[in-house]
Amino acid sequence: MEPFLQAPGPAGGAAAGPVSFGPTGQADLAPVGERAKLQANLQALRQLTALREHGRPAGPNEQAVLARWSGWGSLAPVFDPARPEHDVVREQLAELLGPAG
Repeated sequence: MEPFLQAPGPAGGAAAGPVSFGPTGQADLAPVGERAKLQANLQALRQLTALREHGRPAGPNEQAVLARWSGWGSLAPVFDPARPEHDVVREQLAELLGPAG
């Protein structure tokens, strides 16, 4: 995997060169707390979906959204169907990822 992503060039032309998001502190990375992590992960999935649909790499602002991804390890209860408080999140994930998720 490339360490830098290419920025889209003007009007679909050649890329202007590598661009990279550089975190300036913890606030730019995965947040603390279940609700904040869930929101950050869902935003990252939405961003990734949009980038794939447009067939282009992430620019610095989009990289900032993706950098807040925390994974699902500490959010395992979200996947427990016996936890109705996470029904909405499971529905959003199914919508973003499809049935095979």
